[in-house]
Amino acid sequence: RILLTQGRLEEGEALLRQCLDAGSPALPDDLVYLLELLVDAGGHSAAADLAERLLETAPASSSDELGLSRVRVRALYGLNRPQQARAVIATALDLTEDTSFVATLLEESLGQGEWSLVDELAAVLLEREPGEARALWLRGAALNQLGRHTEAVKSLEASLASGAVDGFEGELYLALAEGLLLGGDPEAALHHASRATALEPRQPRGYELQTRALLGLGRGVEASAAAASWADAAARSPDPVQD
Repeated sequence: RILLTQGRLEEGEALLRQCLDAGSPALPDDLVYLLELLVDAGGHSAAADLAERLLETAPASSSDELGLSRVRVRALYGLNRPQQARAVIATALDLTEDTSFVATLLEESLGQGEWSLVDELAAVLLEREPGEARALWLRGAALNQLGRHTEAVKSLEASLASGAVDGFEGELYLALAEGLLLGGDPEAALHHASRATALEPRQPRGYELQTRALLGLGRGVEASAAAASWADAAARSPDPVQD
């Protein structure tokens, strides 16, 4: 664990292989966690190989298999092997009717900024639970990051229309404003950015999007006022903000 968190990838991988070679009959929970750390550190090929080896040889429980499958999916996407990753997802879903496996993997991928995988997993969730608001929001946010703004806006608007947006309403408005702005509709972007700042007045991103939308509309005086609010919110925020 220490080696991987310090970025000492080759040494960490070597110790993981020694652990597997020891031939323990049970799969400890922290071994899956260590493989996740290996993926986070960029060791996609090693993580995919080790997780596959464990799935083939260890007498794993359903829970173990799902954990190892999460590792393999993220690793395979990191290796740009999406078809193999989809096959792993399908096999894992055959083990359980519970979509929490996909939801957990989606949250992990979101936290690592693995946008193509977020898009893929949200689509899987939506196949099983059409219209699920959170999956629609996450897919839209991922599509924005992938530069597919028209698709993003469609997904985000569907999420908003569902009405079930408690817990992520502000983030949904921000994602909509971003998609609309980058898609060439500053007027609609301004509307959603303003809703975001009304809901979360200390969040600098909303004022940033307001400023950019107003500039796009040629409303310079209002843009200057929004920029001042942006700077004030940014000064109060612990998160880094783009200039």
